[in-house]
Amino acid sequence: MANIFRLIAQRSMQNTSQGAMLSAWTVRLCVLGIALSLPIMGLSYFVLRGFQENISNQVRGFGGDLYISSYQDEIENSDNAIALSELNAILEKVPLAYYNAYAQKPVVLSGKTEVQGALAQGILLNFRWDFLKNYWKAGKTIQNKTETVISLDIAKNLGLRIGDTLNVFLVNADKQHQLKLLVVGMYQSGFSEFDRKAFFVDMSHLQKFNRWKSEADTLVGAAQVFLKNAKDLNAVKETLQEENLYRFQIQSLAELYPAVFSWLSLIDQNVYLLLFLMLVVSVVNVSSTLLLLSFENRPRLAILATLGLYPLWRLMYAQGLYIVGKGFLYGNILLGLAVFLQTYFHVIKLPSEFYFMDYVPLSPSWQAWLGINVLLFVFCAIALIAPLRFAMRFSPAKVLAEKVM
Repeated sequence: MANIFRLIAQRSMQNTSQGAMLSAWTVRLCVLGIALSLPIMGLSYFVLRGFQENISNQVRGFGGDLYISSYQDEIENSDNAIALSELNAILEKVPLAYYNAYAQKPVVLSGKTEVQGALAQGILLNFRWDFLKNYWKAGKTIQNKTETVISLDIAKNLGLRIGDTLNVFLVNADKQHQLKLLVVGMYQSGFSEFDRKAFFVDMSHLQKFNRWKSEADTLVGAAQVFLKNAKDLNAVKETLQEENLYRFQIQSLAELYPAVFSWLSLIDQNVYLLLFLMLVVSVVNVSSTLLLLSFENRPRLAILATLGLYPLWRLMYAQGLYIVGKGFLYGNILLGLAVFLQTYFHVIKLPSEFYFMDYVPLSPSWQAWLGINVLLFVFCAIALIAPLRFAMRFSPAKVLAEKVM
């Protein structure tokens, strides 16, 4: 019996496309609507996850899972610096992958063409370059205190290349000092807030200028802590804060970059709103199409009813599922093509100064792909029931009599 209904539904579709122009165009528009709704929903979700993963990884790479610093805003002397032995002591029980100790100092840079303000990142020779090497553009890392690594943004603004000399001016209220550093490496992360101003120098320069002196230990300004498992973040932070309540300031990524994470949260809300709207459009589209087809095919349905072929709703339901199935077939093909082109060719570009990357990122997964298909199909299948209940309320004898007259 199921095969009979499916066969009649397919024949009805063929006859509709060849006969009544109104029904034919309605069906085509319905198929097109589903075929567009599915890739829009899929791409919206994949883009959302892509943005969240890429930007979170970028921010994590620059700031670590946790940022440990002194409570003092300006670190200018040894009393406000942090000893490496202190850091090792408080982090020895933390499930960390590694940490980078460093210091920061606002400076003025002078190149061949321009002068600009920047933020010097003082690092030790054991600094882990793992993250930045993913965005490495030229040259090598710092090997001694006469070298520096800058971003392409800084290099372009100052007219510098690998092998050129960068003039760095460190200024305090009571003194100033000039450094001449050799540019040995360049990076470009796409995280414009960092690329525009951050460059790397040996920490000994900042230690000397800030009068950080200790014969027994190495003094640093702060530490970026990278945990083995990011899920442990809240528990680790709470533990460190309880044990070091007055000595250190311990901040998470969301506290360091609140604007970035607020923006990601806003994107999240917009995407879910778009998914809901696409579901509503698909439901209305399918319901109205099936309702129109039901009225269009009433004479045919009346004849089938007189032949004893019941229940009639199964015939129209099969026809509705046939339309939905065609839309899903074309929609998945479009979605797969769009994901392939954007993933491997980065067809859609972005201005990195606003979006922290130069192309729209995607993070597709089979679970999400299947979930979107199931969600949309279930809603469309349920949406077919209401118009059928309404359209099947007719008298076969009356319909045939009107057709004969």
